Amino acid sequence: MAGKRQKVYLGSIHLDCKPHSVLSAQVYHYLKSNDHYIVEDPSNADFIILNSCGFIEWYERSTEKAIKTYLSMNENTTLIVIGCLTRINRERIEKFTRPVIITDLRELDDFFLRTSPFARKDAFSNSELTNALSAERQHNNELVQFIENVMAAISSFLERIGISPFPMNKISDEDKRRQKILVDIGSGCIGNCSYCIIKKAKDTIQSRPIDDIIADIEKASNVHENDTIDLVADDCSSYGIDIGTSLLDLLDAIGSHFPSKGIDITYIYPRWLERHGKAFIERCRKYRINSLNISMQSGSNLVLRLMNRRYNVSRILDIIKEIKKASPSTLVWTHFMVGFPGETRKEFMKTVRTTSSFHYWYVFKYSDREGTRSVTLPGKVSFIIKSFRKLLLKMLLYLSIARGVIRNLFSLKRFKSPIHSKSGIND
Repeated sequence: MAGKRQKVYLGSIHLDCKPHSVLSAQVYHYLKSNDHYIVEDPSNADFIILNSCGFIEWYERSTEKAIKTYLSMNENTTLIVIGCLTRINRERIEKFTRPVIITDLRELDDFFLRTSPFARKDAFSNSELTNALSAERQHNNELVQFIENVMAAISSFLERIGISPFPMNKISDEDKRRQKILVDIGSGCIGNCSYCIIKKAKDTIQSRPIDDIIADIEKASNVHENDTIDLVADDCSSYGIDIGTSLLDLLDAIGSHFPSKGIDITYIYPRWLERHGKAFIERCRKYRINSLNISMQSGSNLVLRLMNRRYNVSRILDIIKEIKKASPSTLVWTHFMVGFPGETRKEFMKTVRTTSSFHYWYVFKYSDREGTRSVTLPGKVSFIIKSFRKLLLKMLLYLSIARGVIRNLFSLKRFKSPIHSKSGIND
């Protein structure tokens, strides 16, 4: 017998994290399939479901702030906390007595099951759904939010006047997720990095069958024919290890079913490229790989060994060159972690030199996390030096983008110049 329809508010701490965003969307689909109301005002909800984050200390604190805010709103509202913090640092949630902590989403059936039990399906999001989900923006750092808004405004202006350069046009799409289908392909990672706390939340690889992934893409692509398919996982290169297939097979299936769509690949472990680089480059040449994240973390082989990341920097950079040759329109981006224990100035400069191989990069400062091996490593880097190194990499990124804008601006003027036009330069 169907239960009561409930008013539910969905809160998310870190929608910029794609696995996090897809998890919120999956809960949204589940609630809709059971005919519950999704409300925009948490004070008017029977239930609040908060998707937590434990990626770094800052997001743990943001989760705590959100819990305090929601508990103060309405004592009759039931607060349910899901997401990776429930496994990474459950104690941080348990100190609040009222929240219900759920680690297995099938437990949502105890509260919301009316017609459709929770299953690992509808694990996708798109731009409309991402915008509809309620992110906890009020808990974000105001300065960070201001900088993001300024960068978005600059990007939109450059697009309107026609000088947004590659890769800035694709960076803009990446940030705004315009016409993107985010589809979950699996969770877990074959790596065992010395600093990684996410392993505590997702300790095994769980890949979704290719047929289920194709079905989700078909559901999500009904609105826009030319959507980009964004493959989402903790490590896309670990896909299929547990079910006898691979990322290469998945790309072949998607390319066959959706030949007109672009493909974004979020998070590839570089060591996988050392083993499968040639076959992957062929896929880049064959299919529309729109963007590719190769998570380098450092440009120093010494630091990578301390991180327990087993690959050679120069070999990976050579593979990246081949990828760019095979697919010049692919945005190749990465993540860098600065201030890892043992990262001297000399080792950091190797990372600085590595940036030239990428179109775009995010930068994180290392922080000790209890339960990880890196906590015990010597050679800790001070907060001030870590902050300076992060700032330097950010400045290098902005300078790289600015050079592209200036180059495009002069190219545009040259193209429009009647003198050049008469001389036959543009013929």
